[in-house]
Amino acid sequence: MSHWTDYRELAARQTAEQFAADAPDRFLLKRPRATPTVSAPPANISFKTTFARSQVDPFANEWVLLPVEKRAGNPYPDRLSIGRATNCDIVLRVPFVSKVQAHLLKQADGSFAVQDNQAANPTHLNWRPLSPHEPHPIALGDVISFGPMDFEFIDPSRLHALLRGELGSHR
Repeated sequence: MSHWTDYRELAARQTAEQFAADAPDRFLLKRPRATPTVSAPPANISFKTTFARSQVDPFANEWVLLPVEKRAGNPYPDRLSIGRATNCDIVLRVPFVSKVQAHLLKQADGSFAVQDNQAANPTHLNWRPLSPHEPHPIALGDVISFGPMDFEFIDPSRLHALLRGELGSHR
């Protein structure tokens, strides 16, 4: 899938289990800055999925969805790179993000960890700065921050519920 609207249409047609089978394993979700406590998006909000060569406006009042998946040609099977460089797996083309800001490390048991790459502006996990080059376990619902951009680490079932408007006022 290539666009947020594709995920939204899929969620409208499928059960949570079917959706999870067709979607990537995890996502990073940036909520609109002006409404950080809103869980379900209004019906008329404009969504977009950000890809490697797209710009992410950290201050925009928009939802941004980043699938946590390796780009073609990435030679490292155990990690996904996050940074400003266009050859990263997840690209954030903003000046306060380093070329290779951090890595998401997939553990043998399927869980994930985040590791700051000694960036000029440190990566934060749940608003605490990370020690460089040290893996920190992350759980669903955790917030990973790059400068002023906060991304919630979610799975397909949470995304499905969000797209279907089933989360209500719960975060």
